[in-house]
Amino acid sequence: MPIVSQKKGGHKYYKYIKSYWDKEEKKFRKKQIYLGTLVDDKKRIYRDRKGIFSFDEDSLGKTRLKEEAIKKEYPVATFDFGDAWLLNQAFSLSEIDKLVKRLSTTSEIHEDILFALISYYTLEKGANHLFDAWLSGSYASYLYPEAKRISDGRVSAILETLGDPKCRTTLLNCIAGKEDNKDDNREGNKNDLKLMIDSTGLPNNAQPYFTAVSNHNGDVSISARLVFVIRESDWMPVYYRIVPGNIVDKSTLPNCLKEAKKIGFNISNVLFDAGYLDAQNMSLLQESNIGFITRMCENDVEYKKLVSELRPTLEREENAVAYNERLIFIEMKEDIYLNRTCYFYVCKDVNHQSLETVQNEKKNNKGKTANELFEEHSKRGLFVLISTKKLAKEEVLPCYYARQGIEQIFDLSKNESNLLPIRVHSEATMRGHVMLSFIATMISRWLQIRLRGDPEEYKGKGRKPKSKRHIGLRECYRYFRNVKGNLYPDNTMIISEAQEVVNEVLNRLNLELPNTMTTPEK
Repeated sequence: MPIVSQKKGGHKYYKYIKSYWDKEEKKFRKKQIYLGTLVDDKKRIYRDRKGIFSFDEDSLGKTRLKEEAIKKEYPVATFDFGDAWLLNQAFSLSEIDKLVKRLSTTSEIHEDILFALISYYTLEKGANHLFDAWLSGSYASYLYPEAKRISDGRVSAILETLGDPKCRTTLLNCIAGKEDNKDDNREGNKNDLKLMIDSTGLPNNAQPYFTAVSNHNGDVSISARLVFVIRESDWMPVYYRIVPGNIVDKSTLPNCLKEAKKIGFNISNVLFDAGYLDAQNMSLLQESNIGFITRMCENDVEYKKLVSELRPTLEREENAVAYNERLIFIEMKEDIYLNRTCYFYVCKDVNHQSLETVQNEKKNNKGKTANELFEEHSKRGLFVLISTKKLAKEEVLPCYYARQGIEQIFDLSKNESNLLPIRVHSEATMRGHVMLSFIATMISRWLQIRLRGDPEEYKGKGRKPKSKRHIGLRECYRYFRNVKGNLYPDNTMIISEAQEVVNEVLNRLNLELPNTMTTPEK
Protein backbone atom coordinates (compact mmCIF):
# COMPACT_ATOMS: atom_id res chain seq x y z
CA MET A 1 0.00 0.00 0.00
CA PRO A 2 1.32 3.48 -0.82
CA ILE A 3 -0.04 4.83 2.48
CA VAL A 4 2.29 4.39 5.45
CA SER A 5 2.09 5.49 9.08
CA GLN A 6 4.61 6.83 11.54
CA LYS A 7 4.11 6.95 15.30
CA LYS A 8 5.10 10.20 16.94
CA GLY A 9 4.17 11.54 20.36
CA GLY A 10 1.71 8.70 21.00
CA HIS A 11 -0.22 9.34 17.75
CA LYS A 12 -0.08 7.78 14.30
CA TYR A 13 0.42 10.09 11.35
CA TYR A 14 -0.17 8.98 7.77
CA LYS A 15 1.29 9.98 4.46
CA TYR A 16 0.87 8.88 0.88
CA ILE A 17 4.05 7.64 -0.87
CA LYS A 18 4.16 6.65 -4.52
CA SER A 19 7.15 5.78 -6.67
CA TYR A 20 7.33 6.94 -10.29
CA TRP A 21 9.85 6.99 -13.16
CA ASP A 22 11.37 10.36 -13.93
CA LYS A 23 11.90 10.36 -17.69
CA GLU A 24 14.17 13.38 -17.65
CA GLU A 25 16.37 12.22 -14.81
CA LYS A 26 15.90 8.59 -15.88
CA LYS A 27 15.54 7.32 -12.35
CA PHE A 28 12.83 6.47 -9.79
CA ARG A 29 11.54 9.20 -7.53
CA LYS A 30 9.07 9.27 -4.60
CA LYS A 31 6.03 11.52 -4.32
CA GLN A 32 4.86 12.18 -0.72
CA ILE A 33 1.57 13.76 0.39
CA TYR A 34 1.00 14.43 4.10
CA LEU A 35 -2.40 13.13 5.29
CA GLY A 36 -2.37 13.61 9.07
CA THR A 37 -4.31 11.34 11.48
CA LEU A 38 -6.75 8.66 10.37
CA VAL A 39 -10.49 9.18 10.90
CA ASP A 40 -12.04 6.44 8.75
CA ASP A 41 -9.87 3.78 7.13
CA LYS A 42 -12.59 2.43 4.80
CA LYS A 43 -13.58 5.82 3.42
CA ARG A 44 -10.02 7.16 3.45
CA ILE A 45 -10.91 10.10 5.67
CA TYR A 46 -8.11 11.91 7.49
CA ARG A 47 -7.60 14.97 9.64
CA ASP A 48 -4.91 17.63 9.34
CA ARG A 49 -4.54 21.14 10.75
CA LYS A 50 -7.13 22.51 8.34
CA GLY A 51 -9.81 19.96 9.22
CA ILE A 52 -11.09 16.65 7.86
CA PHE A 53 -10.97 15.51 4.24
CA SER A 54 -11.30 12.47 2.02
CA PHE A 55 -8.30 11.42 -0.07
CA ASP A 56 -8.53 9.98 -3.59
CA GLU A 57 -5.52 7.85 -4.51
CA ASP A 58 -6.25 8.06 -8.25
CA SER A 59 -6.37 11.83 -8.52
CA LEU A 60 -4.27 12.39 -5.38
CA GLY A 61 -6.77 15.09 -4.42
CA LYS A 62 -8.15 16.14 -1.06
CA THR A 63 -11.86 16.85 -0.70
CA ARG A 64 -12.63 18.91 2.37
CA LEU A 65 -15.63 17.73 4.51
CA LYS A 66 -17.79 19.47 7.10
CA GLU A 67 -17.04 18.54 10.68
CA GLU A 68 -20.74 18.12 11.56
CA ALA A 69 -21.34 15.59 8.80
CA ILE A 70 -18.61 13.22 9.86
CA LYS A 71 -19.37 13.36 13.59
CA LYS A 72 -22.74 11.66 13.11
CA GLU A 73 -21.04 8.48 12.05
CA TYR A 74 -18.86 7.98 15.12
CA PRO A 75 -19.78 7.41 18.77
CA VAL A 76 -19.00 10.20 21.17
CA ALA A 77 -19.46 8.12 24.35
CA THR A 78 -19.88 4.52 25.57
CA PHE A 79 -21.98 3.60 28.59
CA ASP A 80 -22.77 0.55 30.73
CA PHE A 81 -26.20 -0.07 29.25
CA GLY A 82 -27.48 -3.54 30.13
CA ASP A 83 -27.63 -3.59 33.94
CA ALA A 84 -29.42 -0.23 34.30
CA TRP A 85 -31.81 -1.13 31.46
CA LEU A 86 -32.61 -4.51 33.07
CA LEU A 87 -33.44 -2.93 36.41
CA ASN A 88 -35.62 -0.33 34.72
CA GLN A 89 -37.60 -3.12 33.06
CA ALA A 90 -37.81 -5.01 36.38
CA PHE A 91 -39.18 -1.93 38.16
CA SER A 92 -42.05 -1.85 35.70
CA LEU A 93 -42.76 -5.60 35.52
CA SER A 94 -42.74 -6.01 39.30
CA GLU A 95 -44.83 -2.84 39.79
CA ILE A 96 -42.25 -1.61 42.29
CA ASP A 97 -42.18 1.56 40.20
CA LYS A 98 -45.63 2.38 41.66
CA LEU A 99 -44.18 2.24 45.18
CA VAL A 100 -41.30 4.50 44.19
CA LYS A 101 -43.57 7.05 42.52
CA ARG A 102 -45.85 7.15 45.56
CA LEU A 103 -42.80 7.57 47.78
CA SER A 104 -41.63 10.39 45.52
CA THR A 105 -44.91 12.22 46.04
CA THR A 106 -44.72 11.89 49.82
CA SER A 107 -41.05 12.82 50.16
CA GLU A 108 -41.12 15.50 47.43
CA ILE A 109 -37.95 13.93 45.97
CA HIS A 110 -37.98 13.58 42.20
CA GLU A 111 -38.68 9.99 41.17
CA ASP A 112 -35.60 9.97 38.91
CA ILE A 113 -33.40 10.47 41.96
CA LEU A 114 -35.09 7.61 43.84
CA PHE A 115 -34.89 5.21 40.89
CA ALA A 116 -31.21 6.05 40.36
CA LEU A 117 -30.32 5.58 44.03
CA ILE A 118 -32.20 2.27 44.25
CA SER A 119 -30.41 1.11 41.10
CA TYR A 120 -27.08 2.08 42.68
CA TYR A 121 -27.91 0.18 45.88
CA THR A 122 -28.87 -2.86 43.81
CA LEU A 123 -26.00 -2.91 41.31
CA GLU A 124 -23.13 -1.54 43.39
CA LYS A 125 -21.78 -2.28 46.86
CA GLY A 126 -20.05 0.98 47.60
CA ALA A 127 -20.16 4.21 49.55
CA ASN A 128 -22.69 6.85 48.55
CA HIS A 129 -19.99 9.37 47.65
CA LEU A 130 -19.26 7.13 44.62
CA PHE A 131 -22.82 7.46 43.33
CA ASP A 132 -21.94 10.31 40.96
CA ALA A 133 -19.00 8.36 39.51
CA TRP A 134 -21.23 5.36 38.84
CA LEU A 135 -24.02 7.48 37.35
CA SER A 136 -21.71 9.27 34.90
CA GLY A 137 -20.75 5.98 33.23
CA SER A 138 -24.15 4.29 33.31
CA TYR A 139 -27.20 4.40 31.07
CA ALA A 140 -29.07 5.32 34.26
CA SER A 141 -27.94 8.92 33.64
CA TYR A 142 -30.22 8.94 30.55
CA LEU A 143 -33.03 6.92 32.12
CA TYR A 144 -33.17 9.25 35.14
CA PRO A 145 -31.85 12.64 33.95
CA GLU A 146 -32.90 14.52 37.10
CA ALA A 147 -30.53 12.34 39.13
CA LYS A 148 -27.56 14.12 37.53
CA ARG A 149 -28.40 17.23 39.52
CA ILE A 150 -27.51 15.73 42.89
CA SER A 151 -23.94 16.03 44.11
CA ASP A 152 -22.07 13.80 46.54
CA GLY A 153 -23.12 15.82 49.57
CA ARG A 154 -26.79 15.81 48.63
CA VAL A 155 -27.12 12.02 48.89
CA SER A 156 -27.07 12.33 52.68
CA ALA A 157 -29.71 15.06 52.50
CA ILE A 158 -31.93 12.74 50.43
CA LEU A 159 -31.45 9.90 52.92
CA GLU A 160 -32.38 12.29 55.72
CA THR A 161 -35.61 13.22 53.92
CA LEU A 162 -36.45 9.55 53.36
CA GLY A 163 -35.85 8.96 57.07
CA ASP A 164 -39.08 10.79 57.87
CA PRO A 165 -41.55 8.26 59.41
CA LYS A 166 -44.27 9.31 56.96
CA CYS A 167 -42.14 7.99 54.06
CA ARG A 168 -41.87 4.56 55.68
CA THR A 169 -45.63 4.54 56.36
CA THR A 170 -46.35 5.40 52.72
CA LEU A 171 -44.06 2.63 51.48
CA LEU A 172 -45.56 -0.06 53.73
CA ASN A 173 -49.11 1.05 52.92
CA CYS A 174 -48.33 0.69 49.21
CA ILE A 175 -46.93 -2.80 49.74
CA ALA A 176 -50.10 -3.79 51.61
CA GLY A 177 -52.25 -2.32 48.84
CA LYS A 178 -53.80 0.25 51.16
CA GLU A 179 -52.68 3.20 49.02
CA ASP A 180 -54.31 1.80 45.88
CA ASN A 181 -58.02 1.17 46.26
CA LYS A 182 -58.31 -0.22 42.75
CA ASP A 183 -55.98 -3.09 43.50
CA ASP A 184 -57.58 -5.24 46.15
CA ASN A 185 -56.21 -8.54 44.86
CA ARG A 186 -52.64 -8.04 45.96
CA GLU A 187 -50.88 -10.67 48.02
CA GLY A 188 -51.01 -8.38 51.02
CA ASN A 189 -54.81 -8.31 51.06
CA LYS A 190 -55.40 -12.05 51.02
CA ASN A 191 -57.05 -13.42 54.15
CA ASP A 192 -54.68 -16.39 54.41
CA LEU A 193 -51.44 -14.41 54.36
CA LYS A 194 -48.61 -16.38 55.95
CA LEU A 195 -45.57 -14.47 57.15
CA MET A 196 -42.12 -15.16 58.56
CA ILE A 197 -40.50 -12.82 61.06
CA ASP A 198 -36.96 -12.49 62.36
CA SER A 199 -34.36 -9.85 63.19
CA THR A 200 -30.70 -9.23 62.42
CA GLY A 201 -28.04 -6.94 63.80
CA LEU A 202 -26.91 -3.69 62.15
CA PRO A 203 -23.47 -2.84 63.58
CA ASN A 204 -22.73 0.86 63.16
CA ASN A 205 -20.82 3.82 64.56
CA ALA A 206 -23.75 6.22 64.32
CA GLN A 207 -25.34 7.81 67.36
CA PRO A 208 -29.12 7.27 66.97
CA TYR A 209 -31.07 6.16 69.99
CA PHE A 210 -31.50 2.64 68.60
CA THR A 211 -27.77 1.91 68.54
CA ALA A 212 -27.04 0.08 71.79
CA VAL A 213 -25.08 -2.82 73.25
CA SER A 214 -26.67 -5.97 71.88
CA ASN A 215 -26.29 -9.49 73.24
CA HIS A 216 -28.01 -11.75 70.72
CA ASN A 217 -27.41 -15.46 71.16
CA GLY A 218 -24.16 -14.70 72.97
CA ASP A 219 -22.87 -12.36 70.24
CA VAL A 220 -22.15 -9.00 71.90
CA SER A 221 -21.95 -5.94 69.64
CA ILE A 222 -22.89 -2.28 69.41
CA SER A 223 -25.70 -2.29 66.89
CA ALA A 224 -29.34 -1.73 66.08
CA ARG A 225 -31.81 -4.53 65.29
CA LEU A 226 -33.60 -4.73 61.96
CA VAL A 227 -36.87 -6.68 62.06
CA PHE A 228 -37.89 -8.16 58.71
CA VAL A 229 -41.22 -9.72 57.76
CA ILE A 230 -41.45 -11.70 54.53
CA ARG A 231 -44.19 -13.66 52.76
CA GLU A 232 -43.85 -17.39 53.29
CA SER A 233 -45.05 -18.12 49.75
CA ASP A 234 -42.22 -16.38 47.86
CA TRP A 235 -39.97 -14.83 50.56
CA MET A 236 -40.80 -11.34 49.33
CA PRO A 237 -40.09 -8.66 51.99
CA VAL A 238 -43.27 -6.83 53.00
CA TYR A 239 -42.39 -5.06 56.24
CA TYR A 240 -39.37 -3.78 58.18
CA ARG A 241 -38.74 -1.97 61.43
CA ILE A 242 -35.64 -0.69 63.23
CA VAL A 243 -35.50 -1.24 67.00
CA PRO A 244 -32.78 -0.61 69.61
CA GLY A 245 -30.06 -3.23 69.75
CA ASN A 246 -30.74 -4.09 73.40
CA ILE A 247 -34.40 -5.03 72.79
CA VAL A 248 -35.00 -8.80 72.87
CA ASP A 249 -36.92 -10.45 70.03
CA LYS A 250 -40.02 -11.38 72.03
CA SER A 251 -40.60 -7.73 72.94
CA THR A 252 -40.79 -6.67 69.29
CA LEU A 253 -43.45 -9.13 68.12
CA PRO A 254 -46.58 -7.38 69.55
CA ASN A 255 -45.87 -3.99 67.95
CA CYS A 256 -44.85 -5.60 64.64
CA LEU A 257 -48.11 -7.56 64.41
CA LYS A 258 -50.22 -4.59 65.51
CA GLU A 259 -48.60 -2.25 62.99
CA ALA A 260 -48.80 -4.83 60.20
CA LYS A 261 -52.52 -5.27 60.89
CA LYS A 262 -53.06 -1.50 60.99
CA ILE A 263 -51.24 -1.11 57.67
CA GLY A 264 -53.55 -3.63 56.03
CA PHE A 265 -52.01 -7.11 56.26
CA ASN A 266 -54.53 -9.82 57.11
CA ILE A 267 -52.33 -12.43 58.79
CA SER A 268 -53.38 -16.03 59.26
CA ASN A 269 -50.08 -17.63 60.29
CA VAL A 270 -46.59 -16.56 61.40
CA LEU A 271 -43.35 -18.50 61.51
CA PHE A 272 -40.69 -17.34 63.96
CA ASP A 273 -37.79 -18.54 66.08
CA ALA A 274 -37.88 -19.64 69.72
CA GLY A 275 -36.86 -16.20 70.96
CA TYR A 276 -40.31 -14.78 70.12
CA LEU A 277 -42.33 -17.30 72.16
CA ASP A 278 -43.68 -16.28 75.57
CA ALA A 279 -47.03 -16.05 77.38
CA GLN A 280 -47.78 -12.48 76.29
CA ASN A 281 -47.16 -13.23 72.62
CA MET A 282 -49.16 -16.46 72.82
CA SER A 283 -52.10 -14.50 74.21
CA LEU A 284 -51.78 -11.87 71.47
CA LEU A 285 -51.67 -14.50 68.73
CA GLN A 286 -54.71 -16.24 70.17
CA GLU A 287 -56.69 -12.98 70.41
CA SER A 288 -55.79 -12.14 66.82
CA ASN A 289 -56.65 -15.69 65.64
CA ILE A 290 -53.16 -16.09 64.18
CA GLY A 291 -51.61 -19.52 63.94
CA PHE A 292 -47.90 -20.18 64.32
CA ILE A 293 -45.14 -22.76 64.27
CA THR A 294 -41.86 -22.35 66.12
CA ARG A 295 -39.20 -24.10 68.16
CA MET A 296 -39.39 -24.25 71.96
CA CYS A 297 -36.59 -23.07 74.22
CA GLU A 298 -34.74 -25.80 76.09
CA ASN A 299 -35.26 -24.07 79.44
CA ASP A 300 -39.04 -24.07 79.03
CA VAL A 301 -40.80 -26.21 81.66
CA GLU A 302 -43.10 -27.73 79.04
CA TYR A 303 -40.07 -28.62 76.89
CA LYS A 304 -38.44 -30.55 79.73
CA LYS A 305 -41.72 -32.29 80.53
CA LEU A 306 -42.28 -33.41 76.92
CA VAL A 307 -38.71 -34.62 76.44
CA SER A 308 -38.82 -36.59 79.68
CA GLU A 309 -42.16 -38.17 78.74
CA LEU A 310 -41.58 -39.03 75.07
CA ARG A 311 -37.82 -39.65 74.85
CA PRO A 312 -38.01 -43.36 75.90
CA THR A 313 -40.43 -44.18 73.06
CA LEU A 314 -39.11 -41.75 70.46
CA GLU A 315 -36.64 -43.92 68.53
CA ARG A 316 -39.12 -46.33 66.96
CA GLU A 317 -39.67 -47.29 63.36
CA GLU A 318 -43.15 -45.70 63.20
CA ASN A 319 -41.60 -42.36 64.25
CA ALA A 320 -38.84 -42.38 61.61
CA VAL A 321 -38.91 -39.63 58.98
CA ALA A 322 -36.43 -38.97 56.18
CA TYR A 323 -35.59 -35.28 55.68
CA ASN A 324 -32.80 -34.02 53.41
CA GLU A 325 -31.16 -37.46 53.47
CA ARG A 326 -31.15 -37.40 57.28
CA LEU A 327 -32.92 -39.75 59.68
CA ILE A 328 -35.13 -37.92 62.18
CA PHE A 329 -37.50 -39.39 64.73
CA ILE A 330 -40.68 -37.38 65.39
CA GLU A 331 -43.44 -38.03 67.91
CA MET A 332 -46.51 -35.78 68.25
CA LYS A 333 -48.57 -34.91 71.31
CA GLU A 334 -51.63 -32.67 71.61
CA ASP A 335 -51.87 -30.60 74.79
CA ILE A 336 -52.91 -27.24 76.29
CA TYR A 337 -50.12 -24.68 76.37
CA LEU A 338 -50.66 -21.21 77.84
CA ASN A 339 -54.46 -21.61 77.54
CA ARG A 340 -54.33 -22.67 73.89
CA THR A 341 -54.58 -26.06 72.21
CA CYS A 342 -51.23 -26.81 70.58
CA TYR A 343 -49.49 -29.70 68.90
CA PHE A 344 -46.01 -30.59 70.12
CA TYR A 345 -43.50 -32.46 67.97
CA VAL A 346 -40.55 -33.95 69.84
CA CYS A 347 -37.79 -34.51 67.28
CA LYS A 348 -34.41 -36.21 67.36
CA ASP A 349 -31.89 -35.63 64.59
CA VAL A 350 -29.58 -38.68 64.50
CA ASN A 351 -26.96 -36.92 62.37
CA HIS A 352 -26.88 -33.91 64.68
CA GLN A 353 -26.61 -36.23 67.69
CA SER A 354 -23.51 -37.84 66.16
CA LEU A 355 -22.01 -34.43 65.37
CA GLU A 356 -22.54 -33.21 68.94
CA THR A 357 -21.01 -36.42 70.29
CA VAL A 358 -17.85 -35.91 68.21
CA GLN A 359 -17.61 -32.27 69.29
CA ASN A 360 -17.96 -33.21 72.97
CA GLU A 361 -15.35 -35.99 72.86
CA LYS A 362 -12.64 -33.39 73.44
CA LYS A 363 -14.31 -32.18 76.63
CA ASN A 364 -13.21 -33.51 79.97
CA ASN A 365 -15.55 -36.33 80.94
CA LYS A 366 -13.26 -37.48 83.73
CA GLY A 367 -15.11 -38.47 86.86
CA LYS A 368 -18.54 -38.77 85.22
CA THR A 369 -20.48 -41.95 85.73
CA ALA A 370 -21.93 -44.05 82.93
CA ASN A 371 -25.41 -42.84 83.81
CA GLU A 372 -24.32 -39.22 83.56
CA LEU A 373 -22.62 -39.77 80.21
CA PHE A 374 -25.70 -41.62 78.91
CA GLU A 375 -27.98 -38.81 80.09
CA GLU A 376 -25.87 -36.22 78.22
CA HIS A 377 -25.76 -38.39 75.10
CA SER A 378 -29.52 -39.00 75.06
CA LYS A 379 -30.25 -35.24 75.09
CA ARG A 380 -28.14 -34.53 72.04
CA GLY A 381 -29.96 -33.93 68.76
CA LEU A 382 -33.28 -33.27 70.53
CA PHE A 383 -35.55 -30.32 69.78
CA VAL A 384 -39.27 -29.63 70.15
CA LEU A 385 -41.52 -27.82 67.68
CA ILE A 386 -44.88 -26.34 68.65
CA SER A 387 -47.71 -25.55 66.23
CA THR A 388 -51.31 -24.45 66.43
CA LYS A 389 -52.09 -26.61 63.41
CA LYS A 390 -51.97 -30.40 63.35
CA LEU A 391 -49.45 -31.50 60.78
CA ALA A 392 -48.35 -34.86 59.46
CA LYS A 393 -44.90 -35.92 60.63
CA GLU A 394 -43.55 -35.54 57.11
CA GLU A 395 -44.82 -31.93 56.92
CA VAL A 396 -43.45 -30.64 60.21
CA LEU A 397 -39.80 -30.09 59.32
CA PRO A 398 -40.42 -28.56 55.86
CA CYS A 399 -42.88 -26.12 57.47
CA TYR A 400 -40.46 -25.06 60.19
CA TYR A 401 -37.27 -24.99 58.15
CA ALA A 402 -38.98 -22.71 55.66
CA ARG A 403 -37.84 -20.00 58.08
CA GLN A 404 -34.37 -20.37 56.56
CA GLY A 405 -35.83 -18.22 53.80
CA ILE A 406 -35.69 -15.13 55.97
CA GLU A 407 -32.01 -15.80 56.69
CA GLN A 408 -31.43 -15.83 52.94
CA ILE A 409 -33.29 -12.52 52.62
CA PHE A 410 -31.01 -11.05 55.29
CA ASP A 411 -28.06 -12.31 53.27
CA LEU A 412 -29.57 -10.75 50.15
CA SER A 413 -29.94 -7.40 51.94
CA LYS A 414 -26.44 -7.34 53.36
CA ASN A 415 -24.52 -8.68 50.38
CA GLU A 416 -26.57 -7.60 47.36
CA SER A 417 -28.53 -4.53 48.49
CA ASN A 418 -25.83 -2.43 50.18
CA LEU A 419 -27.33 -2.71 53.68
CA LEU A 420 -23.94 -3.23 55.32
CA PRO A 421 -21.63 -1.64 56.14
CA ILE A 422 -23.59 1.37 57.39
CA ARG A 423 -21.76 4.57 56.50
CA VAL A 424 -24.21 7.16 57.86
CA HIS A 425 -24.04 9.08 61.12
CA SER A 426 -27.53 10.16 62.15
CA GLU A 427 -30.87 8.57 62.92
CA ALA A 428 -32.70 10.06 59.93
CA THR A 429 -30.03 9.16 57.36
CA MET A 430 -29.81 5.62 58.76
CA ARG A 431 -33.56 5.20 58.40
CA GLY A 432 -33.37 6.48 54.81
CA HIS A 433 -30.47 4.15 54.06
CA VAL A 434 -32.37 1.13 55.39
CA MET A 435 -35.42 2.11 53.32
CA LEU A 436 -33.44 2.23 50.06
CA SER A 437 -31.81 -1.10 50.90
CA PHE A 438 -35.25 -2.59 51.66
CA ILE A 439 -36.60 -1.56 48.24
CA ALA A 440 -33.40 -2.82 46.58
CA THR A 441 -33.94 -6.15 48.37
CA MET A 442 -37.49 -6.32 47.00
CA ILE A 443 -36.36 -5.86 43.39
CA SER A 444 -33.44 -8.27 43.91
CA ARG A 445 -35.77 -10.92 45.30
CA TRP A 446 -38.20 -10.41 42.41
CA LEU A 447 -35.37 -10.99 39.94
CA GLN A 448 -33.94 -13.87 41.95
CA ILE A 449 -37.21 -15.81 41.68
CA ARG A 450 -37.26 -15.41 37.91
CA LEU A 451 -33.61 -16.33 37.46
CA ARG A 452 -34.12 -19.78 38.92
CA GLY A 453 -33.56 -22.54 36.46
CA ASP A 454 -36.19 -24.95 37.76
CA PRO A 455 -39.19 -24.77 35.38
CA GLU A 456 -41.59 -25.80 38.18
CA GLU A 457 -40.45 -22.90 40.34
CA TYR A 458 -40.79 -20.60 37.35
CA LYS A 459 -44.22 -21.84 36.28
CA GLY A 460 -46.58 -19.01 35.38
CA LYS A 461 -43.94 -16.29 35.63
CA GLY A 462 -42.97 -15.96 31.96
CA ARG A 463 -41.59 -18.10 29.18
CA LYS A 464 -40.14 -21.49 30.10
CA PRO A 465 -36.36 -21.28 30.57
CA LYS A 466 -34.23 -23.08 28.02
CA SER A 467 -31.98 -24.65 30.65
CA LYS A 468 -32.28 -25.63 34.30
CA ARG A 469 -29.10 -23.77 35.25
CA HIS A 470 -29.45 -21.32 38.11
CA ILE A 471 -28.26 -17.80 37.29
CA GLY A 472 -27.11 -15.78 40.29
CA LEU A 473 -27.90 -12.11 40.68
CA ARG A 474 -24.29 -10.95 40.62
CA GLU A 475 -23.59 -13.10 37.56
CA CYS A 476 -26.64 -11.63 35.84
CA TYR A 477 -25.59 -8.03 36.61
CA ARG A 478 -22.02 -8.61 35.43
CA TYR A 479 -23.07 -10.03 32.07
CA PHE A 480 -25.64 -7.31 31.52
CA ARG A 481 -23.04 -4.66 32.32
CA ASN A 482 -21.01 -6.02 29.42
CA VAL A 483 -23.84 -4.93 27.12
CA LYS A 484 -22.61 -1.47 26.16
CA GLY A 485 -24.40 1.44 24.57
CA ASN A 486 -22.51 3.52 21.97
CA LEU A 487 -23.94 7.04 21.84
CA TYR A 488 -23.74 9.12 18.64
CA PRO A 489 -24.04 12.90 18.25
CA ASP A 490 -27.58 12.61 16.85
CA ASN A 491 -28.63 11.03 20.23
CA THR A 492 -28.88 7.57 18.71
CA MET A 493 -27.54 4.76 20.90
CA ILE A 494 -26.50 1.47 19.29
CA ILE A 495 -26.56 -1.47 21.69
CA SER A 496 -23.82 -4.12 21.57
CA GLU A 497 -24.53 -7.82 21.05
CA ALA A 498 -25.75 -9.93 23.99
CA GLN A 499 -23.93 -12.97 25.34
CA GLU A 500 -25.56 -16.34 26.02
CA VAL A 501 -26.32 -15.64 29.70
CA VAL A 502 -27.95 -12.32 28.79
CA ASN A 503 -30.14 -14.02 26.19
CA GLU A 504 -31.16 -16.67 28.73
CA VAL A 505 -32.17 -14.01 31.27
CA LEU A 506 -34.12 -12.15 28.61
CA ASN A 507 -35.92 -15.37 27.74
CA ARG A 508 -36.87 -16.03 31.36
CA LEU A 509 -38.14 -12.47 31.82
CA ASN A 510 -39.90 -12.44 28.44
CA LEU A 511 -37.93 -9.34 27.37
CA GLU A 512 -36.19 -8.27 24.17
CA LEU A 513 -32.99 -6.25 24.15
CA PRO A 514 -33.25 -3.23 21.79
CA ASN A 515 -30.71 -2.86 18.99
CA THR A 516 -30.90 0.92 18.80
CA MET A 517 -32.71 3.61 20.69
CA THR A 518 -32.96 7.37 20.75
CA THR A 519 -31.91 9.07 23.96
CA PRO A 520 -32.87 12.54 25.15
CA GLU A 521 -30.19 15.18 25.03
CA LYS A 522 -27.96 15.05 28.04
